[in-house]
Amino acid sequence: MVPRRGVPEPKVGEVDDPTFNRIYEIVAERLPYDARILLLSHTGSRAYGWSWYNFDYDIHGVFACKGWWDWVHIGVEGFDINMYELGHLIYMDLYYKHGDTIINMGNPIYLDPEFPYDEMLDLISTDFWHDSMVDYQIARLQTYFSARTALHTYRVMIVPMYFMRFGRFEHNIFRAMIELGLDLEGPYICREAYLAQYKITSRNPVLSEEERELVWREIRMLREMFAEYKKKYHKPWSREKWERFIELVRPLWAECEY
Repeated sequence: MVPRRGVPEPKVGEVDDPTFNRIYEIVAERLPYDARILLLSHTGSRAYGWSWYNFDYDIHGVFACKGWWDWVHIGVEGFDINMYELGHLIYMDLYYKHGDTIINMGNPIYLDPEFPYDEMLDLISTDFWHDSMVDYQIARLQTYFSARTALHTYRVMIVPMYFMRFGRFEHNIFRAMIELGLDLEGPYICREAYLAQYKITSRNPVLSEEERELVWREIRMLREMFAEYKKKYHKPWSREKWERFIELVRPLWAECEY
C-alpha cells in the first residue's frame, strides 16, 4: 500500500485506501519509469458534494518528468485522471493564474513529502479568481439551465470565496457554505434534482419556475459577494514567491532524464 503522506485525515476519508492505491497504480503504470508523482488531488462531483455511488472519480495531479508530455489524460475503470508535468504547473498554471486548474489541485489525497504544497497555496493571489471564469459559467446557465450547471455556477464562486477567506480549499460546497455562513437553498434543491435521474424518487429532475427564480436570486447575490470578497480579501501576486517556489521544486527534477 502506498503511504498517504502529507494528507490530512479527513481528506483520506473521501477516497478509501483500496481506491487510492488503484489510482496511484494506474498513474504510475502509465508514466515513464523515472517520473515522480508529486500530488494527487480528488476533484469533480464526488469532491464537490453532489455525486451518486456509481459516479467516476475525478483526479488531478502533478508529476515531475523532464522531456516528456506536459499533460496526460487517463480515462480507465471509472477514473478520470488528468496529470500535469511540474513545468506546466509552474510556467503555465501558476504564472498565468489558471484558477480552475489550481482548484482541481486543492484537495490532495497524496503528497510527495518533498513537494512544497503549502508554498504553492501561498502563491495563489486574488488574480487567480477571474471574473471571466464566473461570468462564463453564469452565461452557460443562462443558455442551458439545468441542476448540474447551476451547481457548478455556485461552485465557481463558493470555492474561491472560501479560499480567499481561509487561505485553504474546501471542495465540498455544502461544508464551505456552512463555514462561510451562507444560508442558501439552491444548492440543496439542485443536488436533489440532479440526483433524481439516478435513483428512484418522486423528485422531478427539472427545476420548477419557482425553484429557478430562487436559484437566480442566489446566483446574483453570490456574484455581488464574490466581487466584494475580491476587494476585502485582496492578495497581490508575488513574482518573488513564484521564483522561490521554482528553486524549491528544482531538485524534484534531479532524478528525471532529459
